Amino acid sequence: LGERGGMLEVHCEDPVLIDAAVASALQRGDTSPRHHAATRTTEAEAVATHRAMAFARATDAPVHVVHLSCAAALAFVADARAGGVRATAETCPHYLALTDARYEDPDPLECAKSVISPPLRPATDRDALWTGLAAGQLSLIATDHVADRVAVEKGEAARGVAFDKISNGAPGIETLLSVVYGEGVARGRISVERMVDLLATTPARLFGFERKGAVAVGLDADIVLFDPAARRAIRAADLHHTSDFTPYEGLEVDGAVRTVLVRG
Repeated sequence: LGERGGMLEVHCEDPVLIDAAVASALQRGDTSPRHHAATRTTEAEAVATHRAMAFARATDAPVHVVHLSCAAALAFVADARAGGVRATAETCPHYLALTDARYEDPDPLECAKSVISPPLRPATDRDALWTGLAAGQLSLIATDHVADRVAVEKGEAARGVAFDKISNGAPGIETLLSVVYGEGVARGRISVERMVDLLATTPARLFGFERKGAVAVGLDADIVLFDPAARRAIRAADLHHTSDFTPYEGLEVDGAVRTVLVRG
């Protein structure tokens, strides 16, 4: 990839550590959804991130870490970037707005809604990710959208299916802007200009969308009119995706989309 101008995207979780932890949990009879997070530790993510940075450095090739979730992994990306490695990384809105407290819900179905890989992390990791976004250590925010449904994929938890067989992921495309603005800009964690860079400018540049990412002559007129003064609670009933739930159900956010223009 380095020789041909490509960029490798890497899901950084070490399978040796995770497979051993999952096997041990199942052997103990720990099959409920909350054990998903316990078997996918920050150490497993950090080890894999470190290896990805080492391979990128050895080959002089660019690498992009997808859905980074914890401070330990972020530190390896930051160190590699400081050392000249062509490394970028993204995080996701669920790591910025939610925490691993979700896995304490005694209802296996509610818990299964947060079965995501990597899993949700403690508040200390969430805060480190916001700091990394503001400092430029993280390059963008992506949704890792999975259109699961409670009635189908996540419903397996209520039927007693073990955590390692439950579909991983949650929906997040339609709520991306509201969550990042509400949890980031409105709380003073990042500026509105930084938000635009994270959600539009840098993704377009990094992935080669030459007609996207800015409002300028010659580019597609993709424009969102956003009302920062609006205040609302996110509800699945108000959304348009094919999932029948949102992990942000009831989350109070500042701002709402009023108009969307696509290519003018």
